[in-house]
Amino acid sequence: MPARVQLIPGNHLAPSNVPRPVEVQPEQRAGVVALARDRRVAATLSILAVGAFAKFPEAVLPIGSDTGMFATYARMMLHGEQPYVAFYDIHPPLTHYYWVLVEALAGTDWTRTCVGAWGTLVPQPCISVLAHTFDLLLTCITAGLVYAIARRLELRPLLGVFAGLLVVWFANESMISMEGSTPTKLTLVPCTLAVYAYLRAMPDGRLGWAFLAGVAAMLGVLTKQPALVTLVALVAYTLPGVIRGELPARRVLLGLGFGALVVLLPVIVYFASVGALGGFVAQPWTYNLERFVVGYWQSSAGLTSPTTRIDRVVADAGGLLFVGAVLGGLALWLGPARGNQRLLLVWGLFSLAAIAGFREFAQVIAVLALLAALGIGRLWDDAGRDGLGLGRPLAGRVALVMIFGTLFVLTSGFQLTEIRRALYERGPHGTPADPEVVAAYLRDTPPGPLYIWGNAGQVYALSGREPSTRFCDRGVHQYLVAMGSAESSAGDE
Repeated sequence: MPARVQLIPGNHLAPSNVPRPVEVQPEQRAGVVALARDRRVAATLSILAVGAFAKFPEAVLPIGSDTGMFATYARMMLHGEQPYVAFYDIHPPLTHYYWVLVEALAGTDWTRTCVGAWGTLVPQPCISVLAHTFDLLLTCITAGLVYAIARRLELRPLLGVFAGLLVVWFANESMISMEGSTPTKLTLVPCTLAVYAYLRAMPDGRLGWAFLAGVAAMLGVLTKQPALVTLVALVAYTLPGVIRGELPARRVLLGLGFGALVVLLPVIVYFASVGALGGFVAQPWTYNLERFVVGYWQSSAGLTSPTTRIDRVVADAGGLLFVGAVLGGLALWLGPARGNQRLLLVWGLFSLAAIAGFREFAQVIAVLALLAALGIGRLWDDAGRDGLGLGRPLAGRVALVMIFGTLFVLTSGFQLTEIRRALYERGPHGTPADPEVVAAYLRDTPPGPLYIWGNAGQVYALSGREPSTRFCDRGVHQYLVAMGSAESSAGDE
């Protein structure tokens, strides 16, 4: 029987049995927009608050050797020196230029303070304050990119926010962050941006987004070498489509390669023009490749720093993150996956190489947070359906909160220790740390170059003294001497 037709406003004919669209009142629309805005503001403030709380200990505690080393390099570069020529360093160049920016804005004098006063909070150098502020903001940007990736992978908004909270907490935890503004941690934004841009390029093969993914991935590599695993993971995920002859996959692979070359080639040309190309190849790349081949990071010498072992990181800092990531990996491997969700599994598996081969933890926080959010989110949904065998959904969800909350508390011992240390050493009864006392003494003695036979590169920065050799890192110098390298004495006259 044909449907009856009625005339509706606008002289259009429509079947009378089709429901007419519900008209949304302006007041309702404004309420929905306001609610969405309030949720975004609440999520942003929560991420900032969690990140700042996690960041607090390392932000007020004395700087360590690595921070002092990079600050010294930046001071030398501001005076016209070239990296890999004036100083020997095993890191790619972008961290050096990051610190150049920090000291160009805040100055190179670590005695100039901006926050704190004796008797309340130990005075904090302006350089340190700015560096930690930049570092916190970069982790918040990473959290935003992680949220965007979660939404592209069809995860609920709440899970995206949860993943962002995991990022800002664990990336700023003292054991993983290791003072912040380090090469490993600075890879977070470019590597996460690379994955987001890649997802925007798929599945249509958009060259612009693929190009951006290649650019971002190579920027990560030029910050710290193990970031190469992100680029390799994206290529590996694309290759099956290329083998099948899919045009979008070929376009994405082309964009990735072109973007990476656009970044890498100017860097090579620049260092060649200033006479630093040999050092750029030998120091960040050849040196670390040799140590990787001989298994240095798994040897007794490479494991002398116990805080960087994976067992310590899991037990004292990141238990919740690692367990959640394993759950997410199992869910994607053995369970259903929507769209490109299995990219997280590929990215996570390749990131294991950064952990196993180089003991790099900060740079893999983003993928572990996304996997953890996915895995814990699926358990949460299952608990909402059948209570996980506990009779009621409420019981199942309370059980999950208790289990994961207990896991988080029991594996955050190092952070708790650092918070107590910060309050004791840098609070109302705080006193200068030993390197600060040494640096103060050196500032009152006749000027001249300095060589520190120890792991105390911060003294160069705090005292304002120039190193007497190209080596601010004693460990690198000793390794080269042991290997009989000519680099160990070059420039040390």
